[in-house]
Amino acid sequence: MPDYEIIEVNGVERHLGLLPTPTHIRKLYKAASDVVPSIPESQWQEIYSRNLVRVTLNQGNQGACVGFSGVQAVMIARERIGLPFVELSGGSLYGQINGGRDSGANLGDALIALQQVGCTSAETIAQSDWRSAYRMSLAAQAEAANYRIDERYVCKSVDEFFSGIQLGFAGQWGVSAGGSFSPDSQGYVPGSRGDINHAVVGCGMHKDTRGQWWLEAWNSLGSNWGLNGRFFYPIDSVAEDENWLIRSTIIAP
Repeated sequence: MPDYEIIEVNGVERHLGLLPTPTHIRKLYKAASDVVPSIPESQWQEIYSRNLVRVTLNQGNQGACVGFSGVQAVMIARERIGLPFVELSGGSLYGQINGGRDSGANLGDALIALQQVGCTSAETIAQSDWRSAYRMSLAAQAEAANYRIDERYVCKSVDEFFSGIQLGFAGQWGVSAGGSFSPDSQGYVPGSRGDINHAVVGCGMHKDTRGQWWLEAWNSLGSNWGLNGRFFYPIDSVAEDENWLIRSTIIAP
């Protein structure tokens, strides 16, 4: 059995594979505050990301949320600078960082792998085939080098994270996905302050009619979840830990 948590939401199993990032890995990162100026809430603008995501990913019955949210962040970064769309493989990243078994992964390892190795297309390594990435062929490694990130940062506060989203960074972050982690008909998910156990990617912010701010984010549980995988999460429920920013991707085909 896998080490990560498995819950059931509306009769469907959800595999929650986000593990805490060790302190020694965090120390390898520049702080987001080094490059992200603080933007007060009074200056926030609404940012919608629907047009930045071309494909909704599905991690299936694997604890691969870290891998899938990571490659979605790369696809978003590529879309923002006008690079051709390529569906990237969550399995190609997950297999590099899960220790050779489906036991979850941490976000710090994921972003290091995305900067040093990269990820492949879903044609080269299928979305669910993380084992091929654990022992990646030389040809796959050469392709993965085309899909790497340039800059990665750890956020030491939620204010750094929100400011980064306002400035156009892609955010990979952790949520508490318990039994209530299910969106309503408009895509709103109730916040939770429970254990952080699931990784998603966010690159938008939305203010509702009551004046409350929400992160616009993307899950990796398929198109039948939320608004084709998209959802809104209350900013006051975003935890201080496991918030990471990606600013750019290399310029490659």
